[in-house]
Amino acid sequence: MALQSIFYGLLVLLTMVAYKQRKCWYFIWQVNGWRGVIQQPALWILLMCSVDPKSIMTSIHNFGKYFQFPLAILLFDRVLLYVDDPVTLEGVLTSPECLNKTFLQNGFFANKGLLHAKGDDWKIRRKQLNPAFSHNTLISLLNDFNRVATILKDQLQSELQSNQISFIHLEELVNRAVLEVSCLTTMGVSTNFTQEDNRGIALAYRYLMELTALRILKPWYQIKAVFRFLDKKKFDITQKAKALVHGFVENV
Repeated sequence: MALQSIFYGLLVLLTMVAYKQRKCWYFIWQVNGWRGVIQQPALWILLMCSVDPKSIMTSIHNFGKYFQFPLAILLFDRVLLYVDDPVTLEGVLTSPECLNKTFLQNGFFANKGLLHAKGDDWKIRRKQLNPAFSHNTLISLLNDFNRVATILKDQLQSELQSNQISFIHLEELVNRAVLEVSCLTTMGVSTNFTQEDNRGIALAYRYLMELTALRILKPWYQIKAVFRFLDKKKFDITQKAKALVHGFVENV
């Protein structure tokens, strides 16, 4: 009797899931035909096990020959659509109907504020961003861009000539320069991250950016309980990194 109840319970659950996903499956069929429907399990395995967020484009390039583009992937009741056609991509980015954010936006470690508003709030707030990207504003920031780029160039040149390299990866130094420019132009604060990062702010920020890529590619990591269960060590590091970055921003 208990086994029968479990069977009927699973049947009801599967029926509810199928009903919830009906439009998604129809969309996948419209994009990729029956091949798209059949290849979903392979795409799920690839997404869960084989895709490295640090080399996502390389992974897509390596596995792309086995799939048909544009590629539609079912993620519970949503569809992740990968487009590699410039014309289609331009149509999506310029369409007035495609202004809202997707569920992938929730993958950002800090997903609140002006840039992350959704729905009607975003339609209103995006207009507030226009002055920040005006021609005159960007021209006025060129001196800051140039100054930080010059510091980065001089530091690289000095360390390479003296054979005393203070950084492990070039990416680390570039990220520190980008973060310094960001703080200088958006908040008017000079951080000197290109010279030193004693508190590990730039390192924590870089880690959170990599985590963002992971949470976008694997949306189940957006759920705290699931994230903690799957990778307790990474979850604890994430909490410390978030606290460090939040504290830095609050002080500024």
